[in-house]
Amino acid sequence: MIIKLRLFRVFSVFVIFLAYSHAVNALDLDIRTNHKLSMDSNKVSFTLALDQCSNLSQVIYHAESGDLSLDSSDFLRNSNHLNGCQFIVEAKGAVRFYPAFTIYLNDGTSTTYSETFTADEINPTVSFERVSIASIEGKQYLSTVVQAGDNQDIRYVGFTVVGVLASDLKTVGGVVEKVKQKAFVNINKIVRIFPNSNSQSEFVLNFPLTKNLTAQAIALDAV
Repeated sequence: MIIKLRLFRVFSVFVIFLAYSHAVNALDLDIRTNHKLSMDSNKVSFTLALDQCSNLSQVIYHAESGDLSLDSSDFLRNSNHLNGCQFIVEAKGAVRFYPAFTIYLNDGTSTTYSETFTADEINPTVSFERVSIASIEGKQYLSTVVQAGDNQDIRYVGFTVVGVLASDLKTVGGVVEKVKQKAFVNINKIVRIFPNSNSQSEFVLNFPLTKNLTAQAIALDAV
């Protein structure tokens, strides 16, 4: 199994102000940058990610020029959560490193969430944990798990994965490039897995197999 990982991070301090104590229990929030952060930048692009948006009424972004109202027509789907969503905003001026949002729910509760960003020169760490074949709703997936950490904040972990049978690899003398056409997983482009929270350290990529493997192949030949 050939696995390549990329890790991106920036420094982030996060603060939650609760208007109602049970509001945060219903929401998992995170703010991340959408590009490499430079302290010389005049503007910064941020993503606010929420794990649950079915009860979402309105999001207010507290910009330097004033409050900006966001609603369901402005959000994108959050790939990490079935009912999640995310909002992309551009921050300028003195508050560009201090994004803050207030989230209003249909039940009348609200939560104000903010983070503080700055550049970081310390390299993050990433280590391979395990790989397995998982069956999800009758379809086989290659599940790859890594541990990633940083003393500041991780933007995302990028995966490229090639899964081949050991017997196929042996026939070409161990040269992966020569056996890719027989791979049961071949991710040519980097797949990004974004953290759900600032404290997340485990990142999992489940990628569908191009062909199902037998139990014998899984046990003896694949992983």
